[in-house]
Amino acid sequence: LTGVVNRMDRGYLGHTECGEIRLIYRFHYSIAEKPVKGKAGQRISSRLPLTMSLVFNAKPRQAQARASKDLPGATDVSCADIAQRWLAAGKKDLPPDQLAAWLRSDEGPLSGAMLNSSQIMRLELNMQVLRLSASTRRDFGGHAEYLLKIFKWDPATSSFYEAKMENQIDRATVLADKPSFARWLLTDRNVYDLDHGRLVIDEKFLARSAVSVAPGGLSRSQNNIVYGLVDDADIDKALKDYVARGNTLATIKSAAGFKLRLNEMSCTGCHQTRGIAGFHYTGADPASEPR
Repeated sequence: LTGVVNRMDRGYLGHTECGEIRLIYRFHYSIAEKPVKGKAGQRISSRLPLTMSLVFNAKPRQAQARASKDLPGATDVSCADIAQRWLAAGKKDLPPDQLAAWLRSDEGPLSGAMLNSSQIMRLELNMQVLRLSASTRRDFGGHAEYLLKIFKWDPATSSFYEAKMENQIDRATVLADKPSFARWLLTDRNVYDLDHGRLVIDEKFLARSAVSVAPGGLSRSQNNIVYGLVDDADIDKALKDYVARGNTLATIKSAAGFKLRLNEMSCTGCHQTRGIAGFHYTGADPASEPR
């Protein structure tokens, strides 16, 4: 377990009332070498390029049969109650071990009553599946590919299943019927949501997996999933009509900006938004953690 992230801001998505809480895990290996010619073997350990996010509904609810043995003690908690616990955590000036203990205490946001397995929603995986050294790919100074996947939790069967990924457009699906995607996307409601960073693309247009390529960001064609899906002329017209109806654009000023925004809200676009690929979680690891 690398960290805990409060994402109550994601309540606007509609599938949760109070947003989400994420537990971030980073995998590692640890193996013992075999003794050679009387020399004792050493233990070798290292982090692996594999990160997993376990996503919980931030609001406690009664545990469902077969889904969990946890029975939260508080089932009528409001979003404000949850937020107050996190705000209190931010004001604590405690050493890491003591802070972790307080977070899990009855007063903390990670107590059994506030966060337990009955609230699990999905797993999100970010795995480096290919890496070429700079000596092999001199044109880009190296090459890496990351597989991104989501698995949702089914309480009825107590198992995870492969699911479509939030805002990750399936190019093959959209290219097969571009007009349908354009009609859906270029409405005033969706232009507003994209402009304000809260667009949720209809699931029928989404993919179940994605590969993010580094380095290069959106200059790499494999990361530029929006390329060729919506015509610039159609975007320009939609933006002009939107403004003509008395609306104001806060961040999007052109077709290029529209497509950039749409790309960056995808899984691959988020992964490649800055110069170094990845979903980075900052902070100091305990000395006992493998490097």
